[in-house]
Amino acid sequence: MGNAQNMAQLDMPGMPPVRRLRANASTANLGPGTQVKYVGAVGGGPRYGAIGFVRRTGAARAYVDMGRSGRWHIPFYLLFVAPGSTKTLTSRAA
Repeated sequence: MGNAQNMAQLDMPGMPPVRRLRANASTANLGPGTQVKYVGAVGGGPRYGAIGFVRRTGAARAYVDMGRSGRWHIPFYLLFVAPGSTKTLTSRAA
C-alpha cells in the first residue's frame, strides 16, 4: 500500500539480529575455482545462501557450479565471496 519503505524487522529479546551478506564479487576477486555464496532471491533460481564454485567469468557475471542445484549464470551483484576464499578449489573449475 505504499508503506514498503517503512517496513522493518522487529527486535525480539534474546534473538540475535540476522546478518545479511552483501554482494562483494568483482573481477578482482573472482576466478575459476573461487567459492561463492548466492545472496539473491530470484524466483526459479538457486536458494539464498547456496554455495558454489566459479567455473568461468564474463562481463559482470559468473558461471557458477552449485552442485545439486545446477549450474547458473549469476550477476556479480548477487554473489558473496568470503575473505580468503579466492582460488580455493581448482579441481572443480573450468
